[in-house]
Amino acid sequence: MDEEGEFGFNGYLYDSYGTSNLNSNGLMTLTNSSVQKTGQVFYNNPLRFKKSPNGTVSSFSTTFVFAIISEIPILSGHGIAFAICPTKGLPYSTASQYLGLFNISNNGNSSNHPKIPLLSLTKDLSPYLLDSMYVGFTSSTGSVLSSHYVLAWNFKLNGKASNIDPSRLPRLPSKYQEGSRASLKKILAISLSLTGLAILIFLTISYMLFLKRKKLIEVLEDWEVQFGPHRFAYKDLYIATKGFKNSELLGKGGFGKVYKGRLLSSNMDIAVKKWVQVIIHRDIKPANILLDESMNGKLGDFGLAKLCEHGIDPQTSNVAGTFGYISPELSRTGKASTSSDVFAFGVFMLEITCGRRPVLPRASSPSQMVLTDWVLDCWEDDILQVVDERVKHAGGYLEEQVTLVLKLGLLCSHPVAAIRPSMSSVIQFLEGVAQLPNNLLDIVKAREIVGATQVSGEAAESLAQPSSVATVTFTEPFVSLGR
Repeated sequence: MDEEGEFGFNGYLYDSYGTSNLNSNGLMTLTNSSVQKTGQVFYNNPLRFKKSPNGTVSSFSTTFVFAIISEIPILSGHGIAFAICPTKGLPYSTASQYLGLFNISNNGNSSNHPKIPLLSLTKDLSPYLLDSMYVGFTSSTGSVLSSHYVLAWNFKLNGKASNIDPSRLPRLPSKYQEGSRASLKKILAISLSLTGLAILIFLTISYMLFLKRKKLIEVLEDWEVQFGPHRFAYKDLYIATKGFKNSELLGKGGFGKVYKGRLLSSNMDIAVKKWVQVIIHRDIKPANILLDESMNGKLGDFGLAKLCEHGIDPQTSNVAGTFGYISPELSRTGKASTSSDVFAFGVFMLEITCGRRPVLPRASSPSQMVLTDWVLDCWEDDILQVVDERVKHAGGYLEEQVTLVLKLGLLCSHPVAAIRPSMSSVIQFLEGVAQLPNNLLDIVKAREIVGATQVSGEAAESLAQPSSVATVTFTEPFVSLGR
């Protein structure tokens, strides 16, 4: 601004408020396409309209070019006003029809606008002007979206303002450009959302394929790497059984499901038994075995149970279980296994058949204190003398079955874990599919194994042999040690 109070709009020395901003091309934007907003722009320095409080008021001349663009062509937005204010900005002004000039204190006051709208009005402003005043523009938006722009502005005190050169006016943003920009933002937002969703779906599918591939990967043991694989890959069995579908199911029993399949490599029909998850119960006893209305036994109370993988050595943990049903190796090493569950099941069979607890501290004789030792002592004379008296009085039981249960109970509760049969073998013995070896008494009396790996393997093979008389040969030191 020069000494005569003249300036022209050059894109600087202006303070903006509300939604107003100055574009890079020199276009002053007061309001954008927002609802119920105000925009104001004022010259940065105050102008002296009076040289003294009681002095005469200076005249002024101003020329400006403005534009109002409505988002809806058939509806008009609110206007724009040239304002002379004692302060720089109107921070408490209201939007909509009040143009950002008035605040809540004079909203609706009929004295703040002409009673009769005229294109030209003569009004003495000297009573309202202070020595120094700020000049600028104010505008607002209501429910109709519109944008207000000031393209050029010249001002002069006590004289005529300079003319505006139309060739130097900044270009207004066309509606097409604004629409394109808004459309571009929407397209960009949608594209980013779809891209993020596609990436998420891709990662999910990739993770599922990774898990499926990991499931199909066959883990080879060291000896298989050296001598070659001696088993079918899970992938081949999975394909042969069509993914273990129910349509390929041949049957199921107590030890898993059996599926039919066809190998692609040899076109050979096969039967596949699905691997059973190993569960170590750790607390098998009569209180945890329930009977339904059909007298079918159900094992309950899995509070101490653990899952483990086939072929994995048991981990050491705190000894848990019930006294009398805990195997010797479990109490000694703290490692629970399927063999320790077999031990507890053997004690359970003896307890049910004999009608007494595994340990009787107040037994009539020391030989009857431990149930397994008592049954073993009676075996050479008459093993049926240990049968519960209530069963004897009731009658109607088969001595062969009771004898089988007693002998099998002693075998399952053997102090050497390697001698105990597997539960699948136990069921085969009970169902009559397999027979106990003839030298079972020597096996039960044994307490240690000489060459444990080899002998226990022979024992397991003979005990699991179905429909045959299984025999196990032990060395003399092994038998002479006793139970």
